[in-house]
Amino acid sequence: MKIDAPTDELAALINHPAPGYSVSRVVEALEKFEGNFVLQTMFLRAPGFDSGAPQVVGPWMEIVRRLRPREVMVYTIDRPTPASELEPYTQSELQALVAPLVEEGFKIQVRGK
Repeated sequence: MKIDAPTDELAALINHPAPGYSVSRVVEALEKFEGNFVLQTMFLRAPGFDSGAPQVVGPWMEIVRRLRPREVMVYTIDRPTPASELEPYTQSELQALVAPLVEEGFKIQVRGK
């Protein structure tokens, strides 16, 4: 299961989802799994945007806490993208972003450059 952003506006920016997509509806649907799933999230940045900024990663962590997935996989871009200004995170940067969740006992897999 995949949630790359905690709000519809950011999801639209990152994922360009189909019309009608709603982060809150996805979260509500995932709650029905009672934590029996793996949550995937991609972190990236560009001029004027950073999915690891506190105002983004904080609400994302609240979603993780609410859903309590059995595992969380965080990663970054690792190949050329249509938008050349996108920048990946390093593995150590990703580890720092999710450190509070690791300290809370969440199982988190980190894949960075």
